[in-house]
Amino acid sequence: MKQLLIISASALILFFSCSKENVVHVEGMSEDGRYAMQFSSYLLQSKNSVPKKGSSGTKAQGDPQANPLGDGGTFNMRAWYNPQSSPRRLFYSCVNYSWDNNRYFVSNPTYYWPANGTMDFCAVSPSVFVPDTVVRVTVTDGQTDFLTASQFGCTRSTLSSLVFGHKLNKISFKAIGSDTTLRYQVDSISINVSNSVADYVYSTDSWTNPSTQRTYSCFSSAQTVPAGTSTPMPLQGSLMLLPSQSSLEMTIRFKSFYGSVCLHDAQHTIDLSSSLVKWGINKHLCYTFVLGAGDVIVFSAESDSWADGGAVIFQN
Repeated sequence: MKQLLIISASALILFFSCSKENVVHVEGMSEDGRYAMQFSSYLLQSKNSVPKKGSSGTKAQGDPQANPLGDGGTFNMRAWYNPQSSPRRLFYSCVNYSWDNNRYFVSNPTYYWPANGTMDFCAVSPSVFVPDTVVRVTVTDGQTDFLTASQFGCTRSTLSSLVFGHKLNKISFKAIGSDTTLRYQVDSISINVSNSVADYVYSTDSWTNPSTQRTYSCFSSAQTVPAGTSTPMPLQGSLMLLPSQSSLEMTIRFKSFYGSVCLHDAQHTIDLSSSLVKWGINKHLCYTFVLGAGDVIVFSAESDSWADGGAVIFQN
């Protein structure tokens, strides 16, 4: 049975049902003392990268006129209303917010802050995901991203910004040849993982219920490491996978050439599960391969937060 929510007479109250929950939409006009729900936001790059209160946060931190989620970035939001003397109600189930090319994310239609009580918010980007207290995520080849933000028990005066953070790993690769007279070609890199599906839980900022083993292909075409290269060459393509893997194997397949003659056609498999560099939320791992005469002679991994330096290096 649906319950009624009574608020001040100055507000227009609209009730409707969604996913078997009571939904409360409190509308008003700004000239009547109502304030539109529009949000400044920033993308968390590390624990030390929080901008000052009032800053929108950005691609180039501190620039209030850049979309912090990237060009064209939007997010979906679910909101709950906490009345002063009644149980929490669903305010809206899934509303899209887009960048206004100035400093705020806004919705169409506009929603307004209630005159009393508090709000809970869960947001997710990209907007192919639907926000809820728990989000079921399946990571596929070429995953773009999975960003979340949440605020609980807030009012218009206490909510300063939505803080988005990466909730996956970012995986990238570099390669260098041990013999500078040879040209190397990396044909494929694949990663076999124990989990490719899991539930993201907002309240604990963690992953639960992992399942579904699978192998990811990290790029679709061969990559060339030119002869004479003295520094590791970034390989095109990156991969984002769920954290907390109990079983990890990486396989690299490559060839070495002297002129047009193929000297070696090799495949090397590396067990990552015992590595000192662990996968985790908001982690960027860069794997570097030193390619030898038919084998990988050195393998290393750099681990840091998604957008910062300060790498920790592990060699195998």
